Amino acid sequence: MEREIIVDRVNEGIQKARIYGTKSGKPIGRPERTLPIDFKKYYDKWKAAEITGVEFAKLLNISRVTLYRHIKEYEL
Repeated sequence: MEREIIVDRVNEGIQKARIYGTKSGKPIGRPERTLPIDFKKYYDKWKAAEITGVEFAKLLNISRVTLYRHIKEYEL
């Protein structure tokens, strides 16, 4: 019974946050990913085959997997 009360309170709080979340300055959910600052500059070099993917990732200080995810999103 206590568990049900806790679940109800949590759900009530989530609903309030969804309704009033943006008004009170409390963002809901995971923050959106943004591209690194120099991504476009290095992307052009990578596309022109001036640098490799490994070098591109090192310049941005991210992993290769993250780099290719960013590239995929950027090209869409």
